[in-house]
Amino acid sequence: MQNLENLKKVPSSLEAEKSVLGGILLKPEALSDVVEIITPSEFYKSAHKNIYEAMIECYNNGEVIDPIVLIEKLKKMEKYEESGREQVIYDILEEVPTAANLISYAKIVKEKDEYLLVSLGRKGMTRINGEEVQRHRLKNDDLIQIGKSVFRFIQRKI
Repeated sequence: MQNLENLKKVPSSLEAEKSVLGGILLKPEALSDVVEIITPSEFYKSAHKNIYEAMIECYNNGEVIDPIVLIEKLKKMEKYEESGREQVIYDILEEVPTAANLISYAKIVKEKDEYLLVSLGRKGMTRINGEEVQRHRLKNDDLIQIGKSVFRFIQRKI
């Protein structure tokens, strides 16, 4: 578990992540717009990433997106326990009263993830399932190469 001090330093918005997931639960048809903005890997919290993956799988299979279906999908994906069981989904529903501003929240999740990747790249670190792993100090040339790779990646998504 990360301590409170580390959480303060991590450029993420768990509130925006919850708002995206809660908004999709309240307005499932909005998922088609959200997937154009963010991918599961852009969620900082693993439980949120898993729930979003389950939502996408439901959507792709023409299944309804609701708490019961998501719980069953997470079990089939063998990510139920690590996602906080059903409590996380019900907590999200309780905390997110509306699907308003869903696209804005998705953009915040994307921004935070991009900022995290850049800042970790500068520190010579990488992220694996929300955990920081020290690698090595990067040189300026390495940062330029990383920047070019990120730019090409973004261009392909546009």
